[in-house]
Amino acid sequence: MTAIDPVTASDPLARKLPLLLLILMISAAFVVVEPSPFDVLALLMVVVAALAGLRIPHGLAFPVMLAILFLLANLVSFVEVRDFAKASRYAAISAYMFIIWGLFVALFYHDAERMFRAFWRGYLIAALVTALIGIAAFLHLLPDGELFLKHGRAKGLFKDPNVYGPFLVPVVLYAGTKLFSSRHWRKLFYAISLAVLLTGLLLGFSRAAWGNMIVATLILMTTRLVVTRSLRLLVSYLVAAGVTIGLLLIGITALLQIPTVAGMMEQRATLIQSYDVGETGRFGTQKRALLLGLEKPLGTGPGEVNDEFARYPHNVYLLTLVENGWLGMVSFTAFLLLQITIGFHYLRSISHRPVSNSVDEGILIVFAVLLTTTMQSLFIDTLHWRHLFFLLGVLMGSIYWARSMHKKTGVAIRGTATPANT
Repeated sequence: MTAIDPVTASDPLARKLPLLLLILMISAAFVVVEPSPFDVLALLMVVVAALAGLRIPHGLAFPVMLAILFLLANLVSFVEVRDFAKASRYAAISAYMFIIWGLFVALFYHDAERMFRAFWRGYLIAALVTALIGIAAFLHLLPDGELFLKHGRAKGLFKDPNVYGPFLVPVVLYAGTKLFSSRHWRKLFYAISLAVLLTGLLLGFSRAAWGNMIVATLILMTTRLVVTRSLRLLVSYLVAAGVTIGLLLIGITALLQIPTVAGMMEQRATLIQSYDVGETGRFGTQKRALLLGLEKPLGTGPGEVNDEFARYPHNVYLLTLVENGWLGMVSFTAFLLLQITIGFHYLRSISHRPVSNSVDEGILIVFAVLLTTTMQSLFIDTLHWRHLFFLLGVLMGSIYWARSMHKKTGVAIRGTATPANT
């Protein structure tokens, strides 16, 4: 197995991949329409990656098999479908999500160092653009700003605040990490970026996104401390946490002086919302979804759950159980958990050494977000979240690239290693 094919390494197409990834990630925020620019560019990039000779590592055969089983479960569940056209479209979107996963696996397995640089730059630009649009729309600074709001909540260039908010979380963690390690004007740039992203996240008023950010931050800090076992890092985290909390409280207090922010905050800060309770509420729908899923082992068919209950269950595991049957739920859940497990084992393997390279730093951030999102999926439907699948691909591709580098050199990668055959 090679980390990068020597013919591919000199291929003009391969050399352009980081630039193409940068453009792809910038387009990731523009998903208010479907197919989005990201979707078109991603499919074109699949062709380019294939022509450049990129591949998925053999070690990921089991996740690939689980993805195939899930798609097979989609096909089997068509026996119960009432709206064939709608189900076909929904199943095609699910298949496309796994294509995104495979694309990012191949890209990062090809050369994780260069890809991470392009990935974070493009992602940061996309997140800042959509956050700034969301903030400006919420503050009525844009003409037709309602286009970028939903029920008074910022959604930027997304369709839903509950996707817009979690999309920002990985970049919040990245900007916070760079704020630690940067100097001079870069530190100022990341401080301003972090302030913009956090404001945009707050004005989305997504409780799931707020929880995602808090839990992912705690996981990132904990895993980094466990990996490095540095007392100095612990002290710096405690100091930074204190300063950040203080600044957040000041910022939130200032925002609460705006009546619309105060009113929305009071409404969204309530743990149980009106749409959560009752037989047709979130919890009632989840109970009915579980019972129906147990009654129909083959599932009701892709995209059918909303017609069945007039509401999504807001739980991706129940969603796949109802729509795709027992095989669909088991295969999709295993697909997620297996990759989280691979990430966990990789973090254990790099313990007791400084995290000083961009690849391990990126893996820590992505792992923290994915672990949080896997738990968050108990409360929200994440099946067609583009950023969930490309983050899974980033995690797997970069881990297998790092492993191949370790096999070649015999030491952990540090800073500026160059991919080579293994």
